[in-house]
Amino acid sequence: APIFERMSSDEVQAIIADTRALAARLKINGTPTFVMDDQLLRGYAPIDVMRQLVDEKRG
Repeated sequence: APIFERMSSDEVQAIIADTRALAARLKINGTPTFVMDDQLLRGYAPIDVMRQLVDEKRG
């Protein structure tokens, strides 16, 4: 029960509201969506594609 009590706390509700506001500003309305530097990757991507993107971002 403690986790359910914490989920409804003002602190957790504020974090959720902030996260939803950020998603709205970025026009993220579905999952999965990955934010990598200045790029949004929407939807499923095979692991090799994800690895390539991460490698590119790491330089």
